[in-house]
Amino acid sequence: MVRSDTADRRRWNSESSGMFSIKSVHLFLQSRLELFITEPGLLDALHKLWKNDIPSKVGVFGWRLLLDKLPTRAALASKGILSNYHDLPCVFCFQAVEDINHLFFSCYKVLDVWRQVYSWMGFDPNCLVVGWKHFLTFGSLVKSKKGMKVKHLVWLATTWCLWRMRNNILFRGDVADFSGVFDHIKFISWLWFSGRAGRNSGYVYPNWCIDPLCCLQNI
Repeated sequence: MVRSDTADRRRWNSESSGMFSIKSVHLFLQSRLELFITEPGLLDALHKLWKNDIPSKVGVFGWRLLLDKLPTRAALASKGILSNYHDLPCVFCFQAVEDINHLFFSCYKVLDVWRQVYSWMGFDPNCLVVGWKHFLTFGSLVKSKKGMKVKHLVWLATTWCLWRMRNNILFRGDVADFSGVFDHIKFISWLWFSGRAGRNSGYVYPNWCIDPLCCLQNI
């Protein structure tokens, strides 16, 4: 199926004002993407991703993560950008090639972060799925009156913090220090929650640190 340029332009300018907006771009990209993705679960994850009330740059990051389009070392090697095998290991553990699934879900150091996050949220940490399945599984555990606005907020904060730490190691020479990652995840997710979906909730940071699920369920 091929869409005409005229139809694409109408989709691009789908806003009533005819002006450029992030929403119109999202709708355009979503319509194009659905032509090539046949996995219903992945499409469901992408639809739910954009319903979360998060910074737009984090939404783009999450979109690329779910589609396996982040420039991990394995991805760069597949494009011929990295050719030395010694450049491919995970910067966290150096025990496996750094691809999406290992970097965010399988590395033993990352698994420890997820265990802390799940325990903090009051969930069973035995989640062995990866990628978009991990995303959907996590979201299904969060029950909230506001629904999709907050279901994946902590998941996105976790993956975002891991990605930023990975980049700081590569490009700024930082060390893989996981001692403060969990605290950073709590703080970043609180900033997103308090500044957006939970701005009128009345909760304060200590409430968030003690029982984030209660905050999410009662906004």
